[in-house]
Amino acid sequence: PTLQDDNEQDWHIITDANFGFPHSVQVERYMFRKTNPKFLLMPRLADRSVVIKPVDPIYIPAGQRGTLYISTPLWIAGLVESQHEPLFEIPVIQPKDTWFGPNAQQGEICYATSVDGRTDLNLLTPRAFRAVTPI
Repeated sequence: PTLQDDNEQDWHIITDANFGFPHSVQVERYMFRKTNPKFLLMPRLADRSVVIKPVDPIYIPAGQRGTLYISTPLWIAGLVESQHEPLFEIPVIQPKDTWFGPNAQQGEICYATSVDGRTDLNLLTPRAFRAVTPI
């Protein structure tokens, strides 16, 4: 699908022989004098900060601390084995943009995602397109 909901975690087999990319897709070509025949697709974390919103509110009383396990959307990096920098990095699922900062003048643009935060890593549902992070 062109846009995939943040909670959609299923692979879809495309059986339509006439399937095409959305009109907004950008085709890129690269030229090398010599390359290694091996091309790698590697998972990466987001290219900017991610602001999370737990699906169920979590309250931390004063003086208390703990670890919360969350998941955030992954990116895919395309690398030629002989190169150190990826040729491209694209999101598997495009998260929503948000602003994080004390006011509209100071801060940074980030991604926003809802999470099922868990205090026990074993209770966090594995998601195909998301990375697990302890916070």
